Amino acid sequence: MSQSMQRTGRRGAAVLLAGLCWLCGGPLQAQASGWQPQERGLGLQDAGHSAPGWVQLVSSRQIAVQARRAQTVELKFAIQDGLHINAHQPRSPYLIPTTLTLSAPAGVHVLGVEYPQAKDYHFAFSPKDALSVYTGSLHILVHLRAQPGAFAMPASLRYQACDNHMCNPPKTLTFTLHGVAQ
Repeated sequence: MSQSMQRTGRRGAAVLLAGLCWLCGGPLQAQASGWQPQERGLGLQDAGHSAPGWVQLVSSRQIAVQARRAQTVELKFAIQDGLHINAHQPRSPYLIPTTLTLSAPAGVHVLGVEYPQAKDYHFAFSPKDALSVYTGSLHILVHLRAQPGAFAMPASLRYQACDNHMCNPPKTLTFTLHGVAQ
């Protein structure tokens, strides 16, 4: 391929990328080595919302359970004011569900994860269709059984934070639960 065609192809890709960034509301940063996406949601920062900590784990990462018995651990998350996240089972297949993933270490068995009942809301962008969402706080119950001893269990919460007008790209909050089973 000639250098002229390569330059034209790169320019076309840059124009396409700039157009996509414009549609998504995200800025485009040009640098000598190429473009770099900048962390920004779809306008939420402009609406007074701070960036990526839209959902935070507020319960302790330290847990204590009775060994060899089925136990329930409650994980509490705070959702930034003015935002909502989709339910674990959203009403539409194109919506991104809120999902907790746990990587149980040897000696720990996750028996189940229980999500709360979501609330139905109607938004201006879709007044006829109710969306099933969480707002304010989110309490997820984790049912587990552990052998005696200490353990560390990596976990992640995948969600998509939205306001009443638009949504941010999905995010994953990662954390580790440190437990002792006695």
